[in-house]
Amino acid sequence: MLTPLLSIVPQLMRKCEMIAESQKDATARTFAMNGVVKHSKLRTLWLGLLGSAVFLCSCSREEERGEAPPAPEAGPVNVCEGVSRTSVIGLPATVGKFCVDPNADVRTYGAIGSSPLDGVCVELFNGECEVYKSYGLEGVKTLHYVEGGGRSVTVNVVVSSFRRSNGAYGFFTRRVLGNGLPSQVTVKSLPVKGRAVSGVGTVVVWRGKDVVELTYVSEEATPEEIEMQSPKILEPIARAVSEELVGDVEPERAVRFLEALHADNLGVSVLVEGLLGVSGTGPGAMGYFSKGPKPHRIAIAERRDKPGAEDLLGLLRRSGSGKKLKGSDVTELRLTREGAAPETWYLRRNDDAVLAVGPLDEPEADPETSTPKDRKAEQAAWKDFAFSRLMEVSGEELKFGQ
Repeated sequence: MLTPLLSIVPQLMRKCEMIAESQKDATARTFAMNGVVKHSKLRTLWLGLLGSAVFLCSCSREEERGEAPPAPEAGPVNVCEGVSRTSVIGLPATVGKFCVDPNADVRTYGAIGSSPLDGVCVELFNGECEVYKSYGLEGVKTLHYVEGGGRSVTVNVVVSSFRRSNGAYGFFTRRVLGNGLPSQVTVKSLPVKGRAVSGVGTVVVWRGKDVVELTYVSEEATPEEIEMQSPKILEPIARAVSEELVGDVEPERAVRFLEALHADNLGVSVLVEGLLGVSGTGPGAMGYFSKGPKPHRIAIAERRDKPGAEDLLGLLRRSGSGKKLKGSDVTELRLTREGAAPETWYLRRNDDAVLAVGPLDEPEADPETSTPKDRKAEQAAWKDFAFSRLMEVSGEELKFGQ
């Protein structure tokens, strides 16, 4: 009878041995008090071992019941909590659920920063730095917005500051058109205080001397998701950014004049140099007009006074084969450029501005498919249209803004 019981003794945990001995003594005393003396030692041992086994099981169950449940996983930390609502280097600190990342530094370059301007050329702009500089880049600030809810969405921000407002707007139009035509533009206009365009995963804002480029970044989103989600995040930030920027909210008069002539949507570019592709001309604006009987472009360059406009007109005349049309003050200018078809422009000084009408920058028809007579007739029709259009535009320009 003792053998099966004794066989389990080695399996009892050491921590229960002292308790088993106490239970054995208490059981012996209980039997003695009730007059049960016969076989008391044997019964005491039996009950002591049984009590220890029961206690061990009880200890095990209590330990299992006593283990604390695993702590619930902590939710994502809201990094935007407590971020100041004031602006950060001229930009809103918070926009909706997004805020300027409090755990990252704002980097500054050039005239507005602690690092040299060439530093941003190496770190950020790469081969595009000369393009930025050609428009009068003075300084750059970089930072990013993060979402307080913990999603892996970031908005990278590059603020480029230029010497003049027309240089900043020129860079903005370069971002919109590049070297292409308005018909090739894939972005859309965004109503803000200033000007802005919205594309897939990016928004570009202009106001005053600043151009702000916002880029949506998500390691988890597919290209399709970025196309769908990015406007919902970037466009509110762009509107808030435009409110914080300072300076002009409308571009220069030349741009507004071309827009008033019903240029193509996003079809006006500002050139800081190289009007009609001629070096040394200084700034001007170009408008694209693809509708109507003859697709064409209109260039306008305003100068400080009449002598300045006359000097510009003389420079343009000398850049190609130019001649004055008989009985008028209109110049017919034939321009040839390497790798491009010849173009015939019609120019006129309009008080302190120079106006020019030329063909739309599109490939011409193959001359092999037309006869000399057809080409001559086409040139005559273009001359009549361009001359008439130039005189019309000259009258409109003198009245514009008065």
